[in-house]
Amino acid sequence: MRANLHLHSRYSDGVFWPMDIVQMAKASGLELIALTDHDNLAGNEEFIDACEKEEIKGIRGVEIDCIGTFSLDERSNRNIIYDSEILGYFPCGTYSRTQELLTPVIQTRKKKMEHYLNCARKIFNDENITWIDFETFHKEETDEDPEERIFTYMKPHLFDYLKYKEILDKNMEFGTFQDVYFADNSNKNLADGLEKNYEKLSIEKVVESIKKDKGFAVIPHLAQRFIPKDRRSVPKRLFPSLEERRCIYQAFLNFCKDLGVWGVEIYQYHFRDDQKNIIDCLNSYIREIANGQFNFTYGSDFHGRYSPSDTLGEFYGEFKGFV
Repeated sequence: MRANLHLHSRYSDGVFWPMDIVQMAKASGLELIALTDHDNLAGNEEFIDACEKEEIKGIRGVEIDCIGTFSLDERSNRNIIYDSEILGYFPCGTYSRTQELLTPVIQTRKKKMEHYLNCARKIFNDENITWIDFETFHKEETDEDPEERIFTYMKPHLFDYLKYKEILDKNMEFGTFQDVYFADNSNKNLADGLEKNYEKLSIEKVVESIKKDKGFAVIPHLAQRFIPKDRRSVPKRLFPSLEERRCIYQAFLNFCKDLGVWGVEIYQYHFRDDQKNIIDCLNSYIREIANGQFNFTYGSDFHGRYSPSDTLGEFYGEFKGFV
């Protein structure tokens, strides 16, 4: 079944509503799709209703930000940190425990956005940057009362808002925005004094919650983990780095297997059009190190903005199903 199981909507940092995504997926020839908004399950019922209307199979899902620590090996005292996400899929249609787990996370994200806005008001010396103004903008963008829908507020929302107010250069890209205003060494850091005050969910709690909901936990975009950012987009530095860290990947997979993680994602890694062969090489590597231990899902991480993965139907796989 032609599947793309990693899609984001406006309920988190995507551009399109679930209905729009479903219609585009249907038009692109996909047969199975999943909505995986960040830390947010609120769009899933709207998504499933749209899938039924468009006669395409849909699965409820979520991408949860989490952190965990695992040992490199039994003889080593070296611990490795996994600071990324876990995908959760709920083909049975229930996710009450996971939703309960994420409720305070959504509230925390709102507090973080309030902090970003407070810092932005000082950095840009603009008293009109307020939460009320931000929400009004968001309401105009969504044509809904934000209180009637549960959103995961994220940095792209702030980026859109500051562009709307013409505070940021109209040609600034989101990546540049992050580099300038969220770098640790920046004197314009909008997150200054914040991150250390908020603890992420543990990977153990996340996987446990997904399993209690009779769901399936999957590791996303694995080849991007444990490698310095300056090596990820440079092939001649990326592949040696992968091999150098093979023991780390294997230790992490063993750790995840013990937790009950079900699968590993085959992913549309983000490279230029003339480097698309690299995606196949990366996924071959992931298949090799995970083969026999995990099942495989397929995902493009569709957002509708900023990245090569935003052509919805270009990346998919023949998914065998959750068993």
